Amino acid sequence: MLPPAGYRIRPSRPLDLDAVGGLYVSCFAHDAIVDLLFPTHRDCPRDFRVHMYRHYQRRLWTPGWVLTVLVDEARGGLPVGFAWWRRPEGDLTLAERWFTSYAWLAPLKRLYVSFKDCLWPTAVLATNASILGRILATVELQLLEVSPPRHLAAAWFLSSFAVLPELQGRGLGAALLCHGLRRVDRNSAPSWLVGIGGVDYFYARHGFVEVARANVEELAGWEGGTVMFRHSKSHVSPA
Repeated sequence: MLPPAGYRIRPSRPLDLDAVGGLYVSCFAHDAIVDLLFPTHRDCPRDFRVHMYRHYQRRLWTPGWVLTVLVDEARGGLPVGFAWWRRPEGDLTLAERWFTSYAWLAPLKRLYVSFKDCLWPTAVLATNASILGRILATVELQLLEVSPPRHLAAAWFLSSFAVLPELQGRGLGAALLCHGLRRVDRNSAPSWLVGIGGVDYFYARHGFVEVARANVEELAGWEGGTVMFRHSKSHVSPA
């Protein structure tokens, strides 16, 4: 499935990160999960955007993370949608880990972001951010009930997925998701995600099914949290 005319999907570039951070704020700042994880974000919107930029900058330079953007040609190629995928650990080749310019630069880039956090801290408190990571670790154990360990170890995780709210309903999100799933399917791998409220039907159309809930414990007040799993597909449709 291709995006509508005037839009294009491509791999990300470092210069995209500011726009991607802005998209995250536009699409998710209203969601209760952001209030739970970043309690001060509404009082410090500028600092929150800086925080997300640095978070994504660190992630972009962490092996295994893949950022794909949907760009609007009429806006000069500005990203209006993005998808963050985490590849499975075993999917990374030895060359990717050690023998590429990316592998050599990545530790230095992450260190640079850490220096910025120390020298120019933001007012955004991320004290609760570890809650989601801890709950997701529990969720991954629950996924063993729906997928054998060896199969689950090959799973791709869709961490964040968004399209500018004013452009939703035009097939852009479906095109962006299908683009990522084609790569997953080429690897004969399963995939999973944790959705915000009201998006289950969208992912269900693309083969995901609910298998667990992540809105538990400290996140019990979150309306989202549906854990959805998609088994691997042996057949890949042409682009």
